[in-house]
Amino acid sequence: MTKRAALRHLLVAVLLSAALLVLLPSTATANPLVNAPDVSSAGAMTDPQRSDPRAMRYLKDMTIGSAFQISFACDSTDQAFCAKAEGAVQRAAQRIASEFKFRRIVTASLSMFLPCGTTTPDIKTCPDYATLGFALSTSRIPVIHKDDGLTYLYPSPLLKQLDLPGVAEGQVPWPQYDILSQFNALKPWWFASDSKEMPKEQRDLEMVVTHELFHGLGFGDDLAMSVLLTSKAGDMLFPYYDSYAPDLVLPPLRTADTMPHNGEVFYQFTAPSVWNRFTFLDNRPLLEYSKVFNDSFNGLVKSNSPILKPAQTNGTKSVGYTIDSVFAALEKDEKVLTLMKAMHTLGTTANKLEFRIDAWPPGSSLNVKIVLETGFDPLMDGSSIVHTAMAANTTVEFLMVADQAQRSFPGAIAATKAPSSGIGPLTKQVMLAMGYTAADAKDFTSRKDVAMVDPRVLSLSQGTAKAASSSAAVHDVRGPVVMTAIVAVLLAVTAAWF
Repeated sequence: MTKRAALRHLLVAVLLSAALLVLLPSTATANPLVNAPDVSSAGAMTDPQRSDPRAMRYLKDMTIGSAFQISFACDSTDQAFCAKAEGAVQRAAQRIASEFKFRRIVTASLSMFLPCGTTTPDIKTCPDYATLGFALSTSRIPVIHKDDGLTYLYPSPLLKQLDLPGVAEGQVPWPQYDILSQFNALKPWWFASDSKEMPKEQRDLEMVVTHELFHGLGFGDDLAMSVLLTSKAGDMLFPYYDSYAPDLVLPPLRTADTMPHNGEVFYQFTAPSVWNRFTFLDNRPLLEYSKVFNDSFNGLVKSNSPILKPAQTNGTKSVGYTIDSVFAALEKDEKVLTLMKAMHTLGTTANKLEFRIDAWPPGSSLNVKIVLETGFDPLMDGSSIVHTAMAANTTVEFLMVADQAQRSFPGAIAATKAPSSGIGPLTKQVMLAMGYTAADAKDFTSRKDVAMVDPRVLSLSQGTAKAASSSAAVHDVRGPVVMTAIVAVLLAVTAAWF
């Protein structure tokens, strides 16, 4: 594949952190390695007209204690199926609520959709047919860590749980939904009430939803090494980059109208996520790798050699560049080229990527780590990097592996002697390290002394913040939001399950 062809694939690939589940693998190409589609204006999540007149829309609002408020929708000819799916979603949220307590409620839009709007989709022509499901956090908000002065992007469900100045005062513009999640209503789902044992061809919806909600809460939100680039120089890994102007302050929400990262325009490398504060590649903080990319790009802008080609941008004073010119220039930097190749090599070598729970805040003493998935070669989009290593599949940490054994949630819990929630202690510690609070903790986790919301966010007037949030917010689906852009995903995604 030529470099230009590879970049073209990268442009149409839909991305972002949450889990896209597909049943059929496809050929690996150059694209972001992500768990969920980041919808673009070229083709996106829309609320389709159902072409099957027999299908009915089942709607239900659920509130799970102080943890989740879920707008649930289900399209199906079988309303009993929708009722069972509702129960599975509610139990999944309750499992999470049993392990964590929430300072502020997390809002979610979760739907069971019909591929191509029909109960009889054509496997050859319906791009949604192979999709199992996904979840993503719709908003990331910039937060500054006081010890290193760097900005990290926090998913809104996590930031809601913290005591940073401005959060409680209502100065942060929250999205309408913190999490967007969808599941294919035609897949062979199994429910706990169906039978004592789950047939191998089925999947336990309750376990899949629990897994996906974890992604929506921020598990696996990698922005530092999740773009796969193929060129004449070979396969390489690359950080996310911003395709929205920096003067917008807040990254646009992930909606049907915005693709804030990895688009046609390159403004700058994306700030690391809070997840990346804890990730180490080959015993080096991923932040050290990010610094090399940033230093090289800033040097290119300053020297204008090699020349970067400005991209056409409207309504902003910021200068954006074409991705072709940026990638071509970076490849001429021997240090960057070597690093991109090394990241790919390490990303396909088992046991090279870790989440270290004591990495932050300063003074943390819990010397615990969880190994992340880098054992797939070739890289598997949506599976590599953003999940627990496959070796955990036979342990109590099975929940967040990329390809779970074919067993029910109760069966997996019994086989591994996991906690009744199905959430392993290390998986739980990962979430606590980022800032969530254990359900049995006396007080909520405090981060006000070590971090602060970017003052530019807090300086937005309340009216401006509300307007920005409203204009970009994920629309109230009240029914399935189906991925018409999934064609791009299926061209790019190799992950067959999680």
